[in-house]
Amino acid sequence: MTISQRSQELQDIINREGSSAQTAMLEVLSSERDFLDAAITHIDVSVIITDTQLDTPGPHILYANPAYEKLTGYSFEEVKGRNPRFMQGPNSDRAVLRRLRRALAAGESFEGETVNYRKDGSEFLMAWHIAPVRLGSSEIDFWVATQRDVTKRRRLERRVLEAASEEQRRVARDLHDGVVQELSAAQIMVATLTNRLQAGEDVSADLEQLSEHLRSTTELTRQLSHRMNAGNLSGGGLMLALERLTSTLSNDETQVNLRYETPLIVKNDERAEQLYRIAQEALNNALKHAEASLVTLSLNNDNDLFTLSVSDNGVGISEADLQDAGMGVSNMRLRAQSLNAELDIVNLESGGTLVTCQFSNA
Repeated sequence: MTISQRSQELQDIINREGSSAQTAMLEVLSSERDFLDAAITHIDVSVIITDTQLDTPGPHILYANPAYEKLTGYSFEEVKGRNPRFMQGPNSDRAVLRRLRRALAAGESFEGETVNYRKDGSEFLMAWHIAPVRLGSSEIDFWVATQRDVTKRRRLERRVLEAASEEQRRVARDLHDGVVQELSAAQIMVATLTNRLQAGEDVSADLEQLSEHLRSTTELTRQLSHRMNAGNLSGGGLMLALERLTSTLSNDETQVNLRYETPLIVKNDERAEQLYRIAQEALNNALKHAEASLVTLSLNNDNDLFTLSVSDNGVGISEADLQDAGMGVSNMRLRAQSLNAELDIVNLESGGTLVTCQFSNA
């Protein structure tokens, strides 16, 4: 039930019951108003309320909660009666502001993001939602806006995208330095064998060598393809992708195991993608940099607390790499942050490294 519906309900009771109920109803209304005031005052989201005058000098700020002061540095007394536009500046997106004006003029809600400025002059990226409030009529009585600082989140999103672009560049380098070079060598081998066959020489041993060469090139191509595209990770797709990944990385010299008690489903596809990439990065680090011969990927879900761990018997990770975010550590940390997950990387006393990523799967 909305505030206006509740107010109308109470007014109907007063009209029906007469003056004897008026005092009691007013007490109820006062109590509910105090409750709403307390709620808005204590929530950790900036809230401001303005009047409906859209033309300059309006609209005017009628109310701002303590979270607004925390967000902007301005107290309510400093902004009371002012136009919220005073927080805009040179880098505020004019297209977003024009869209805001059109929405409010049409009496519609608005959502958007643009740069705003704090009292100390510092910039921050503000995401805000504005909605009209009508109290018992078709006319808008005031506007209420919630505001959030999304600077860090958007910066993180950009860094994750940059990390993904870097991974694509790494795959491209591996394609050039690996597959292309191997195929070029195979082409030279074929030309040589053709000349030797024409000369009547026995090339059976060389053909076997060429076959092995092409087999290893095919395997390298398959691994790179899997790195680029994990496939559909919705539903049980994550488990299938991890099974393929560990199977692909295992060979005669390296054993990569996947352990879990029951098939686990990550409830959000984007989370599944980030979790897969963390596992992929941890496995690649163990095999390429730590030179491990045994790697174990474990999964556990305890009351929607999802834990992924990758342990190996390699040479471990240096403190410098941990501090400087080398060896793909930066990518894993960025992806973990996007999951609101805890990422922990430690060297084991027995040798090797343990990477743990834990987050709520609710």
